[in-house]
Amino acid sequence: MKYLYFLFAVFLLIYGCSSSQGDEKRNRDLQNMKRSVDSLKIVKSNLDKSLDSLNSANRKMDEELNMMKMQLDSLNRNIQESK
Repeated sequence: MKYLYFLFAVFLLIYGCSSSQGDEKRNRDLQNMKRSVDSLKIVKSNLDKSLDSLNSANRKMDEELNMMKMQLDSLNRNIQESK
């Protein structure tokens, strides 16, 4: 009976050591995941800023294109009137 208690105590010791190592690994994995999420947030923020600047440039080019179309239409009208 003493041997069973001894084996049970050894089993609990081994189980306790292995579960604490598992907890440490889980904690490290969680920290790595948090770092990954933080870096993804930074990348998303940078991409949003880039997208905003591209949209702004696109709007500016659209305005310039509309101005050029108006000038072209005006020139075409002047050519038609002069004929």
